[in-house]
Amino acid sequence: MGVIGHGTYGCIYKPPIKCQNGKDINYKNKVSKLLTESSAIKEYNEYRRVGKIDKTVRYHLGKPLLCDPDPTDLRKKTRKHACKKYNTHKDTEPFMLLLTDYGGITLKTFCETQLSKGVVHSFFSQARTLFKGIHLFLANNMLHRDIKPANILINNKGRLIYIDFGLSEDINEYKEKLLNDTGKHRKFHWSYPMEYGFFKNAKHYVNLRGDEVATLTKTLTYDILYDTSTDAYGHFESMFEMLNNRLSPFTKSAKEVMISDCIKSVVSFQHNHRGFLDKSIETIDIFSLGLTMNYVINAFYDNNMISNEFYRDMHNLFMTMTDFDLNKRASNPETILNDYEHILKKHGMTKISTISLVRSRRHNKTKRVSQPETKN
Repeated sequence: MGVIGHGTYGCIYKPPIKCQNGKDINYKNKVSKLLTESSAIKEYNEYRRVGKIDKTVRYHLGKPLLCDPDPTDLRKKTRKHACKKYNTHKDTEPFMLLLTDYGGITLKTFCETQLSKGVVHSFFSQARTLFKGIHLFLANNMLHRDIKPANILINNKGRLIYIDFGLSEDINEYKEKLLNDTGKHRKFHWSYPMEYGFFKNAKHYVNLRGDEVATLTKTLTYDILYDTSTDAYGHFESMFEMLNNRLSPFTKSAKEVMISDCIKSVVSFQHNHRGFLDKSIETIDIFSLGLTMNYVINAFYDNNMISNEFYRDMHNLFMTMTDFDLNKRASNPETILNDYEHILKKHGMTKISTISLVRSRRHNKTKRVSQPETKN
């Protein structure tokens, strides 16, 4: 196989790159993530923190083994299958490995290659896990901060888990870090809510008034929707495609309203940039999961595998999770889960099914769907 995935800071190999002095390790059904030493240690520590929260290992892969790579095996595997994230033969920082169980294919790969009408019930009944997972994380003051189709795995029994906790944060520590940040650069990302671009100087943006608000709205609307040379254009093109309503596609004017709604909601926190950060940070994972799940239902719908009514019900729920108006965005994970359960009950999908989801590629007839590369 070789490189089967690209995380935020490294590459995942299957078969795994072996550990130095790891003769007693059983490598069967394992994968290894190749990272620089500092990134590997940081992510390892994040997994230890996740393990204290998710003690029964229901929502993640479990704590990995941290080790130095065997030099011979590292050279062999990276020469044959290069890791795009790093030049393993020129980088001066040492490399380390995170060795974990193989948890299945990514949700991105699943949507591109493995869909069928036979897995609809099974997938959506099993997807409760994703909502329960962010409920548990948020209840324990933890932010995953990188939820997207490439960071969710699904195995051959339909089990769904979160991976790649390299960007995760303690919510309170993250807020404190941003409270006094006065950076001027607006940085947007397709998997984060739009107001994330204002985090670097939140105190400035929440206190904009009148003409300043109008100027910012005009500037960002042009950059996001019309100037193809900007980074913002590319990020939001991907986001809008993932969010798009297949029954009533977004128009340019609808997107303009969404952008305006975001900016209005930010400035509604006049003289309260802590309140703005509280609300936004605590809904980042909710937004990203809503975006991811809408990407999934679009994939099923594009392949004629779900009804208009089921699509409409799910899309409406996911739009509450991804509302550009921060004041209207769904923020209670327990309520979101209850609403999701209600839709499953309405459509007769309450029973959890464990039929095999992942079929051989030679039987694949899935229409491919678009989703951005795993870049940050």
